[in-house]
Amino acid sequence: MKNNFYKTLCTAALLIVAVGMASGKNMRMPGNSKDLYLWPVSGKVGTGLLYGPQCYIGKELNFSNLFITGKEGQEVYSPVDGVITFISMGYYESLDYSLAFRTKPASFDMMKNELMKDKGLVERYDKKFVTGGIGIRTAKGKQIYINGLSGGEVFKTGQKIAKGQVIGHMGYAFHKINKPCIWLSVSVNTYPADPMTPFGLKTTFVPPAKQKKITALSKEQALEDLNIYLNAFEEIYPDKEDIISAYQLDSLRRYYTSKIKSSKKDSIKSGTMRNIIADIVSLTHDSHLYLYPAVDMKNYIPDYQPQVYLSFSDDTVNVINTTKKYKDLYARRVVSINGFPVDTFKKVISAGIRDYDAAVKSYPRVRMFWYRFGSFCQKPYGNRNFDFHLKFANGDSCFVKGFKCSRRHPGPGLIKSWSQYFNINYYRGKTFSVKELNDSTAYLGLSSFTQSQVDLDSIGHYISSISGRKKYLIIDVRNNSGGIVEPLEQIFSYVAQDSLILNSFNKVNKRGFFKTMKYSMNYPGDKPLYENYIPYDSLSSEEKNIVKEFDSGMLEAPWNSSINRDSLIKSGFYNFSEGRHGPDSLVRYDGKIYVLTNENSISAATLFPALIVRSHRGVTVGRETRTAYHFMKAMKFAQMRLPNSQIRIEIPIMKSVFDTQINTRVPYGSGVLPDYPVRLTTSEMEFSGGDAILNRALELIKEGKYLKEDVFAKQTDRGSFFSETGKGTVLAAIIIIIMFVVAAVVKGKRKKETSDAD
Repeated sequence: MKNNFYKTLCTAALLIVAVGMASGKNMRMPGNSKDLYLWPVSGKVGTGLLYGPQCYIGKELNFSNLFITGKEGQEVYSPVDGVITFISMGYYESLDYSLAFRTKPASFDMMKNELMKDKGLVERYDKKFVTGGIGIRTAKGKQIYINGLSGGEVFKTGQKIAKGQVIGHMGYAFHKINKPCIWLSVSVNTYPADPMTPFGLKTTFVPPAKQKKITALSKEQALEDLNIYLNAFEEIYPDKEDIISAYQLDSLRRYYTSKIKSSKKDSIKSGTMRNIIADIVSLTHDSHLYLYPAVDMKNYIPDYQPQVYLSFSDDTVNVINTTKKYKDLYARRVVSINGFPVDTFKKVISAGIRDYDAAVKSYPRVRMFWYRFGSFCQKPYGNRNFDFHLKFANGDSCFVKGFKCSRRHPGPGLIKSWSQYFNINYYRGKTFSVKELNDSTAYLGLSSFTQSQVDLDSIGHYISSISGRKKYLIIDVRNNSGGIVEPLEQIFSYVAQDSLILNSFNKVNKRGFFKTMKYSMNYPGDKPLYENYIPYDSLSSEEKNIVKEFDSGMLEAPWNSSINRDSLIKSGFYNFSEGRHGPDSLVRYDGKIYVLTNENSISAATLFPALIVRSHRGVTVGRETRTAYHFMKAMKFAQMRLPNSQIRIEIPIMKSVFDTQINTRVPYGSGVLPDYPVRLTTSEMEFSGGDAILNRALELIKEGKYLKEDVFAKQTDRGSFFSETGKGTVLAAIIIIIMFVVAAVVKGKRKKETSDAD
C-alpha cells in the first residue's frame, strides 16, 4: 500500500510539472533564457521526464535525480557549456551505490566491449545496464552528471564541451528501470543540488536538512559512539597489525570506556568526545585514516592564535617565530613552558601528531620543528587562549599573551614569513607547472595527481619537447597530497626506460556485508563489495609464498611479537595484479631524473618516487614521504558518521601492496627515503637562501652526483626499520607514548593542529 501511495504521489507530481509546462507557469526565468540549461534530449523541456526528486523507484527514495526516458540510441546533448571532469563506465546497484570499472580512455561503446571480455563481470551484472557516464563542470562551479550513455564519441577529461553538443546516446541507466533512460544529477561542492530549476521546471527538489549542532552527549551515547568507531576500525581497516596490536587497541577501548563512565558530569561535551576519537586516531598511524574537521576550515577563524612559535630540534626547544611585540624572544632557547620542562612538551605534542604511516619519521620531526603548541593548550599544561609563561636557558622568563582573532584581524603578523615555504609546488587553478631552469635542466612541478587527460597530453608534449635537449629533469612532488593512479602511471611512463613488474596485491578484511557499515555514508552494509577477492587458501603456491615473505616484514614489528602468523596471513581476502609499469609508446625521456620529496608527499605522491626508486630510474632529493613505501591503505574508503556525536571519519577498506621487496634502501614501515636528504632548517622555512631542496638538486647536478648502488638488483639483505633502529628503542618509544597518553596527555588536552599545507 505504501509503495502504491508513493507511486501515485510521484505520478501526480510529474503531472503537475507537465501541466505547468503547458501553461507556461512552471518556467522560472533567472534573468535571461540563455541562463537556462538545455534539455538533454530532443523535444520540449520536460520531454520524457520519468522520475524527479522525492519520488520512489521501487522502495528507494530518489532524493535529487532526474530520470529521462526516450528511444534507445537517441542523441543526448550537453545541457551547458563546461569542462569534462570525468568519464566512466559503471553499474548502479542502487541509487546510492555504484561500481565503476577501470578501463583505458575510449568511446563508451569501446570501453563496454572491453569490459565484456571479463566473463566474471558478465556473469555478475546484466550488461545492458553497464553504461557510460560523464561529468561536466560549469563556469560557476556546478557539476552535472549524466549516466546511461552509449555511443562512439571519444572525449577527454579536461576537454571543453559546448551547450547542445552530442555527448552520447541513450542507453539503460539503472537496472530497476527496464526502459531506455539517462540519469541526470547536479551538485555544488559535492552536495546534491536542485536539478529542475536550472531547466525552468517547477521543482520537487528538497534541500538536505541542515545538520543539528551537537553540543553534548549522554554517557550512554558517548560509549555507543566510542564502540561503534572501534568496532568499525577492527572490522573494516585491513591488517591493523601494521600499526597497532590487538592488545593496544583493547587497552584503548578499556581506558576510554573507564574515562567516560568515571566522568563526574552526567554528560560528555562534544569537543571532549572528539578529542577521544582524535587521540585514538593519533595512535593508529595512517596518512589515509582521516578525521574530518569539526568546522568548515575554508572560512574558519580561530578565537585565538599564538604570538610565539616553538621548534623542537636536537633535544632543545627554541623560539622559531614571533609577532613584532615579542620579537626579542626570537631564536632564544626555552627550558620550560608554564612550569613544565621541555621534555614534557615534546611528549605531549608528539603523542598528538597524526596523519602519517607506520614508522615514518619525517612528518613527526617536521611537525615538532614548527609546532604552535596545539595540544599543549589544555589543562593542566595551558589554556585555549595561547597564554604562556616561558622560561629561558639564561634564567630569564616572559609571559606571552595569545592573540585574539577577528574577521578583521584573523591572525597576528609574524616577523618571519613562511608563506613561500608552505606554497612550494602550488599553482593557483592548476595541478602542474613546467619551466626551464637553465640550459641543461627542466622542471616539472606536480601539485597533485588529478590531472585531466588534456593536462597529461600537455605534460607529454612538454617532455617530448625537452627530450634530447635537456640532460636533466627535476620532478617536484613536494606538498603533493596525491590523487588517482591513472595520471601517476601515465606521467611515469613518459620517463620510464624499461618495464617494471612488481608483486603487487590488494587485501580486504571481508568481501562485503560489513556490519558496521550501516553507519557509512557511501557504502551499503548489506551487499557484496569485493566478490573477485579470494581467501588465502585459494591462492596459487607462488602467490602464497609472496604473501608469506612480505607479511614476515610486518611481523618483525615489536608490537606484533605475539601474533599468530598463520592466522594473520589467512585472514582477509586477496586480489593479485601483475603490477606492470612501462614506458609510453610515443613520449620518452632518456635524461637523468631528480625527484623532490618532502614530508607532505602523500599517497600517489609517494607511489611516484617509489616507482622511480624501484626501477632505478632516478634519485630522490629532500625528505622522507609521509605515506609508506611498501603499502598504503587507500583506493577504497568507508565514510563513517558516528550517530550521536555526528563525528565523521574516513576508514580505509583496502590495503594495496606496491612492492614486496624489503631491504636497507626501503625498510619496512618507512616512506620513500631520499637518496640525498635535506634536513629542515629555519632558513629553509624563511626562504632566506631560496628553495633549499631545489637548490640541493641543482648542486647535485653540478657536482655530477646521481645514482647509487642498485640494492634491488642484488637483494642481499632484507633489512627493516626495526632492525636498523633497534627493536628496544622503538618499543621503548611506543611504550612511552602510550603510557604518557593514558596517564597524562588525554587528560583534558585538545588536539587543535595547525593546517599542514598538504
